[in-house]
This record gives sequence, structure tokens and C-alpha cells, in this order.
Amino acid sequence: MSYEPSQAEWRRFRRTLARLRPTAEAYQQYREDVHEYLLFHRWQRPKLRVNGKAGTATRLMMRRSELFEQDYLVVCMDSEWFQTAFPTFDALAVGEAETPFFSRPPLVIIPETKARTRGVKFHSILEHEIVHVNQMLLGAFPQSEAEHGADELLRLFFEHMRVEYEANLLQLTKWPRLYPVRLGASLDRWCAFRGYSQSLENTLVLAAEDEHFSGADVVGFLERILEELPVALRKAGMNSALASWFRGRHIGCCASIAVSVVEQFPHLKSRESLQAAGRWIRTQLG
Repeated sequence: MSYEPSQAEWRRFRRTLARLRPTAEAYQQYREDVHEYLLFHRWQRPKLRVNGKAGTATRLMMRRSELFEQDYLVVCMDSEWFQTAFPTFDALAVGEAETPFFSRPPLVIIPETKARTRGVKFHSILEHEIVHVNQMLLGAFPQSEAEHGADELLRLFFEHMRVEYEANLLQLTKWPRLYPVRLGASLDRWCAFRGYSQSLENTLVLAAEDEHFSGADVVGFLERILEELPVALRKAGMNSALASWFRGRHIGCCASIAVSVVEQFPHLKSRESLQAAGRWIRTQLG
């Protein structure tokens, strides 16, 4: 079933697109950093460490963004490594990092098998990740502040929810054939739900990987999401009325995401933070 965004949805799209376009100065600095990075790796393939997982690039290339009409760095990685490290991803935005000789610019990584893919679906996925690159260039992408506790998990959750909502909004309004209208949710609600579920998964993984987060931290985080959701939605420029829609779905979403995290990252299953989350979810389900 095809979908045609409404005029109101197109207006939201244009406002979000304009807000996430880097300034001329920010984009020029990005291109200079990219040029330096490409020069340094002209004769040797770079090695990247992403979320603690080290891999070797197979090629570097610039791809034109249809959304922003600007060029962005895409790094192809060994496909086997990518599949092992990120089994549920087709592409991933990676933030800047300090190297021994220069700062690596934000970039998008994809498996080598996708290097020549030009289909609409994969193109839209690349554009989604490019949105995240722009959020990084604008300083609008969440960063860990080396703090711990439920407050830090909530901050990261709501910030990740916002950036995923924005990326999904731009992706699915521009390419609405990928929006699952058959599910009956509005486009805006679906983008909010995608941001909510993706952020919940990211936050649970973070809490499990960082052993400084206790089981009590995770339970406190899960308990307070609905309480703080209306204000967080409003601050993020989202419809605060969506909070009531999430209220009846929160526990079920927590349960399915927790199962997904364990399936994707079985080595985290024994971590106290995930164990505590599981106990809390089972209690809520009765």
C-alpha cells in the first residue's frame, strides 16, 4: 500500500531538514577533515574500532546525499566483520575520534557487500545515517558524560529517541513507500515508536556493557520513562500527546526489546543490569 505524506507532514519534514543542515562553516570543516583523512589513507586501509569492535576498511568513498545535496564519507568494512559485529544493521553512523595524527571525522560504515547497492531501500538507510552524521556535526547527537545512575540512562534514552525520531522522520517522509502504513499508526507516531524502541535497545545495551550501572539504576530508568515522557517529547519537538499512546505499550515494548538484546548479545545475558530489567518486566507483566 502506497502512502502520500500530508501537507502538515511535509511542513514538519522541511523544518526538520533545515534545522539539521550543517552551517556552511561546519560543513567546510567537515570536508577539510575528510580530505585529510582520505589523504592519510590513500595507500593504506584504515582500521576502525567501533563500540569496542576493531575491523579493517575495504574502501573509502564519498556519497551524495539526496536530502542535503552534499557529499559525505562512507567507509566500507569487511563484510564478515560487519555481520558479526552488527548483525541487525545495514549501515551505521560513527562519531569523530582522536587518532595519533588527526581527528577522524564522523562517517557512515557499511559492509563491502553493500558498496554497489543502489536500491531505494538501502539508499534511504544511508540517508538515515547521514542525518546522524549531521547531528554529530551540529553537536546535537547524544554523548556519554561518564556519569552513572538512572538519571544518566534517562538522559541518554531521551536524546537517542529524539535523534532516531528525526532520522526516521526525514527518511520515511522522503521515501514513504518504506513506511508500514498497514500497521495503522500515523507516520509521526511510527517515527516516534521507532525512536522509542531503538533508543530503549541502545540504552539497555549500554547499561549492560558498562558495569558501573547497577540493576537498581536500570529499574529506576525503566520505571521513570513514562513519568518523564510528556515533557521529554515536548522538549524534543515531538507531540507530547503520544505519551498516552506509549503508556499501554511500554511494558510489552520493554519485554520484546530485552529479549532482542539477549539474542543479539548473548554475552550480556548474565549482567546484573539485564537480569534486574528482566525481573522488573516479569513483575509488571504479572
